[in-house]
Amino acid sequence: MSLNINSKKIIGKFIGIDNSGQIILKLNTEKKKIFNVGDILG
Repeated sequence: MSLNINSKKIIGKFIGIDNSGQIILKLNTEKKKIFNVGDILG
């Protein structure tokens, strides 16, 4: 899964969406990154 956020392309494994509606990705750096859905939709 790849996301374009603020013109930065972020690639990671999609883990899921938590209860607050944030998207959780497992990045190649083995860190989990949490995105707000509003940031992705713009």
